[in-house]
Amino acid sequence: MTRLSITAHGTYYRHKYVIELKRWYGPKAHQKGLDQLSGYLERQGLASGYLIIFEHRTEKTWRQERIRHQGKEVFAVWV
Repeated sequence: MTRLSITAHGTYYRHKYVIELKRWYGPKAHQKGLDQLSGYLERQGLASGYLIIFEHRTEKTWRQERIRHQGKEVFAVWV
């Protein structure tokens, strides 16, 4: 199985946004995704970013959560 990391960097009205898209592979992979996003945010000089997690289960748990990770604010959404 090949995994693909997709990160969208965008600027809108002079504000920069980093959005990481991930597929849910469990808590351990989730922590690695948070580490990766925190690194992107650090390199871009940003304090916050977005993590969109795609759950492939039949019984989805749609939720959102604000996560503080490595000094960065992450707004995470499970879809």
